[in-house]
Amino acid sequence: MRILGILVALGILISSLSWAIDNILGVIGLALAAWGVYEWNKNKKLGTVSKVPGVIVAAGLCLSLGWFGFANDGNSITSVVTSKQQKDSSSQVQLASITGTNQQDTTPVGQKVKSPISLLAGAVTRVVDGDTIHVNIDGKEETVRLIGIDTPETHHPNKPVQPYRPEAEQFTRSQLDGKQVWLEKDVQERNADGQLLAYVWTSQPNEINDKEIREKMFNAKLALEGYAQELTASPDVKYSDSFSVYIREAKEGNKGLWGLASNPSPEQPANNDSATKRVTQPAPTPAPTPTVKTTTPESVVNKQEVTVYITDTGSKYHSAGCQYLRTSQIPISLSNAKSSGYTPCSRCAPPM
Repeated sequence: MRILGILVALGILISSLSWAIDNILGVIGLALAAWGVYEWNKNKKLGTVSKVPGVIVAAGLCLSLGWFGFANDGNSITSVVTSKQQKDSSSQVQLASITGTNQQDTTPVGQKVKSPISLLAGAVTRVVDGDTIHVNIDGKEETVRLIGIDTPETHHPNKPVQPYRPEAEQFTRSQLDGKQVWLEKDVQERNADGQLLAYVWTSQPNEINDKEIREKMFNAKLALEGYAQELTASPDVKYSDSFSVYIREAKEGNKGLWGLASNPSPEQPANNDSATKRVTQPAPTPAPTPTVKTTTPESVVNKQEVTVYITDTGSKYHSAGCQYLRTSQIPISLSNAKSSGYTPCSRCAPPM
């Protein structure tokens, strides 16, 4: 029992010392006040009148009351600040859970990147073929022809479907149909057929460099994936150097239509020893057969050998130098042009 009492006394003493250390100024003030009271009583017994004890008591009380009052106000302020911080933190957590945002994400949702070039926004409403689309721009539908590249065309009534035409059209449809795009013009606004000429961006570029062109410009994607050939028509040559590089990469990688040339047809066997031997073996001499000499009028021969030019989208054939050949010109014989359904251009008056 005695030991318990000693332990309790020690605990009280330690707590008191700890409290006194934490409030040392307040304790000093109490001590001064007590000393002043003691001196006042002492002078009273001696019959001495002095103002010093009163000053000491007043100073001690001011120091003690000032300290303990400040400590309580400080604790109250700390409590209020802590409570406010906890409340703000709770509000932020609730806001984050409602909006689904992260406090560390400082980028505003839906912010648009300012493009370094002039772009015209629109929505693709129809894909005509690999390099021709319809775009709704501010309520007006425009036929847009992609600049710098040429994909196989698919919608000519008198032409057979050439290799990789459907694939190119399907690729463009899968990437652009119903999507928002941004159109960049070059020098010439429209071609001879009235189509709007543009570079089509699937996202607004942050800056104009090779990485942005490869990733965000659809003209470049057609070239890189082997769906298009290069078609450079002055003065629209802003990205022609880039397209040349992309076409070369697609060729070297046998991508898309360039992979078709690497697969020889049965009529064109690969160049190996056995094929060479078969070709160089002497063939048996056939028995002579009577021949019938036919005479073709010179005018017919000359007409069949005449070369005219067509465009990748038009239905007319032209003479060399015609103004309608500025965007594209494809050489073709006159007879083939007429048999394919092309009619002569009224402006340049090609051979009939």
